[in-house]
Amino acid sequence: KKDLYGHAFVILALAAASGRVAKTLRGEMDGAAAETIRLVMGEFRDGGGGFVRYRSRDLRRDLDEKRTQNPVMHLFEALCEAAGAEGLSAGTRDAARQAAEEVFGFVSQELYDKRRRCIPEYYDREWRPLGEDDGGRVDIGHQFEWSYLLRVSPMGQTGEAACMMDALLEFGIENGMNKKTGAVKSDVNSADSEPIVWWVQCEAIRAASFAGRACSEAAGRMLSFAREHFWDAECGGFYGSVTPEGRPVNTDKGSVWKAGYHETGMLLSLSSSHQP
Repeated sequence: KKDLYGHAFVILALAAASGRVAKTLRGEMDGAAAETIRLVMGEFRDGGGGFVRYRSRDLRRDLDEKRTQNPVMHLFEALCEAAGAEGLSAGTRDAARQAAEEVFGFVSQELYDKRRRCIPEYYDREWRPLGEDDGGRVDIGHQFEWSYLLRVSPMGQTGEAACMMDALLEFGIENGMNKKTGAVKSDVNSADSEPIVWWVQCEAIRAASFAGRACSEAAGRMLSFAREHFWDAECGGFYGSVTPEGRPVNTDKGSVWKAGYHETGMLLSLSSSHQP
């Protein structure tokens, strides 16, 4: 089968690397990025204006049992990266920007819950949010991740995107952060005893840090918790999860779903000269 999530990261990698390779390779990379954008925007769309995560290998059949916002978020991330990638051609950057605007339009109009000021995680095939009994939830980490991605996106200063990114950040802090310790839980309904997960903590730190002075205190507490409990000062690396008190659930630091993406992204963002 074909996975939208994987295709999104192909675009992200090509865009990020395009300005850092020999000029002789840029034409090939540009062509690959443009073709992947065209493929995704043409073949992974569904009848409701959204995106299918899984299609059959020949792309003819929709294999989703339910819809999810996660690959849509990473597609938006990749398209925004491509829209600003100086190593890509003007035509490819324009196509990426237009596609990113389409994705944002779908998310803002169809997925964003204006009443609750959040983006649910799972939907039926008609993009209706699933209830808790059917596996629906509001993922705290993705509220923070969306907030950061919108803030650094080409449309981050527009009225609608600006309102969304602030609302999502506020929702994450209010519903996910332990005000005393700075630990960030995974789900709105996570029990107080459930583990704190590294990627959620990292995305919360990044989003709050880039929001400026209004969230500086929250960002500081989140970062302190990560430094004290997720970072292995002796051997390096981040633990995957810790108890709410900060003890590692286990000492594994890598897996197929933990390849250093979130902690590296957080650290690069914090060290960026673009940080407010």
